[in-house]
Amino acid sequence: RSTSTGASIMFSHFVVGLAVILLVGLGASAASPPMLQDAPPLLFFDWNASTTLHDSSLELEMMPPIKGDRVVWPTESWETWAVFGYNSVLQLGPQEYRLYYDCIQGTGVPPGIAAGSRATGISHRRICLATSTDGLTWIKPNLGVFNLNGSTSNNILVEDSGVSVFVDTNPAAPATQKFKMACSTSVYASPDGITWTRMSNHTPVKAEDDTKPTAGYDSKLGKYIIYVRRDVKQPLHPGDVRAIGRCETTDFTNWELESPGGCPVVFEPDAMDPDGLDVYTNSWTPYPSAEAPSGHFFFPSFYHHFSSSTPFGFGNDGLLDVRLVVSSDGSNLTYVPGRRNRSPFIPLGINRCGSSASSPSVTGGWCSPTSGIENKTNFDTSAMYVASGFVSSVDGDELYLYASGQPFTHGGDAGNHLWGNNTGIRVLRLRKDGFTSVAAPYGPTLAPDALPALVTREIVVPQGCAPGHVAQNETSCSYEYPNDKCPPTAAAAVCKTDADCHAVLPSDPKLTCLGVEVSCISGVCGTGKPGGDLCVGREYVGGVSIGLNVETSVAGFALVEVQQNGKPVAGMELNNSAPIRGSALYASPSWKGGASLTQLAGSSVSLKIALTDARLFAVRVGCAS
Repeated sequence: RSTSTGASIMFSHFVVGLAVILLVGLGASAASPPMLQDAPPLLFFDWNASTTLHDSSLELEMMPPIKGDRVVWPTESWETWAVFGYNSVLQLGPQEYRLYYDCIQGTGVPPGIAAGSRATGISHRRICLATSTDGLTWIKPNLGVFNLNGSTSNNILVEDSGVSVFVDTNPAAPATQKFKMACSTSVYASPDGITWTRMSNHTPVKAEDDTKPTAGYDSKLGKYIIYVRRDVKQPLHPGDVRAIGRCETTDFTNWELESPGGCPVVFEPDAMDPDGLDVYTNSWTPYPSAEAPSGHFFFPSFYHHFSSSTPFGFGNDGLLDVRLVVSSDGSNLTYVPGRRNRSPFIPLGINRCGSSASSPSVTGGWCSPTSGIENKTNFDTSAMYVASGFVSSVDGDELYLYASGQPFTHGGDAGNHLWGNNTGIRVLRLRKDGFTSVAAPYGPTLAPDALPALVTREIVVPQGCAPGHVAQNETSCSYEYPNDKCPPTAAAAVCKTDADCHAVLPSDPKLTCLGVEVSCISGVCGTGKPGGDLCVGREYVGGVSIGLNVETSVAGFALVEVQQNGKPVAGMELNNSAPIRGSALYASPSWKGGASLTQLAGSSVSLKIALTDARLFAVRVGCAS
């Protein structure tokens, strides 16, 4: 490179502007246009919701997260039974994360339920708080709000379980009720998410609806949305079956008031599921926000019941793992179409209880509740539950989900409590926007129009982005190019005096090629020797840009065509598109001739995206940086 340090120098460009925010597929509303990384993503979990056409060789796939370490586990006297269960995570700022979690002391019996055959003694299920600045390292702050045996030196908030916390965007909500919390026995309000007040003595979850509500406010409906666990009877499966119900209400303290028969069922086991399978939780997570969701993601724990006699004869016993359920509107829930779409989104941990402990239909065929082995196997061997919500990594490249786990079965002998502190909550790492993807197969090299492709639904191109312009962004020397000549994309720097050559990139006034300082020779900056001309890279910056969240092999690639009314826009055809390779969150396509989406600001376009040996996670359109 042609700098005195041997490193490339990049300009920092600025983009400003006010106009119309892009709402993918929904039109525009008056606001500042979003930068590319903040524009609402077009996600691919439902062909009908995201595309108008797609090649049959393309598949939608769920993308299971990477399991990380436990980040919260029992360390305090009020957590002696377990840290696990029904939790909620919230991000309040760039480095302000909160995890509201079940902290359990005693026997683990849910609030209001007398201890039975599974356990005896006193149980305290409470909501505790952990905080973090990066989503990976969590602390349990001394909050000073809950009196436990005469002391408030703890991180306890309230005595309840099954927590869901959200920031209430209802304009009618007073500042003293900015935060709302729905739990198994009541609902609460808080000005800061730490000091909570019970809103009503009425218990919103009645017999028609079961535990672990997940709640939020829908500004478009002007109502609170609450997903609950329903106990229902259905012709497909015997007995009571648990399902997901959804209530819409203007009264957060009494959400069944408008649904006296219980929240209407929106998802339940179907004919493909075996008997004895419940949808136990819902873990509703609107993404990227509750205010403007591009999709609704649910991470329900599916509970498969053991028989009444095996492996140990406990009642209401079995295992739980986690599936992925999706929805474009929050009301119509389904699996991601494709193979293995009912496979675990998060599988159980490795069973280390012994070679004969993996057949629960056999007497003694699972982790023994009396031998102490539950303290040695993986903490999520027998059950997992995902917290509602997500947070972003500090660098913005990843999403973090959180899953609790337990080594004992659902109805295991809680009274023995031989698992020690082998419960807790682990971080799950996902690529940004990476819940699902479009997967393209490996194939022979074909003409662009013959590659597997999809066509997105219409996207409104935002207005008001800073005007695009050509900027000098990098210098090089002509010896780096064929025939020792600067290419059109990095033309030779022109000059009148030596000072012009030193002003090409003011951050490095002594530019060199082949160790010789450049000067103005015959109107061109160079050294006068072959390969010694100074080349200046030029890039179109600003304006509107497309960003592909994509991953390809070194042999694979993605091409992009912009269409209007089903026809290619001149200059933005597939055969003019430069192949996109590698892994990127916001890869911007380019076309021969330098065509830009900026010229279509304010209009609707569709994108034809051709793929080979690649995964496409999302598409964003916003102001380029």
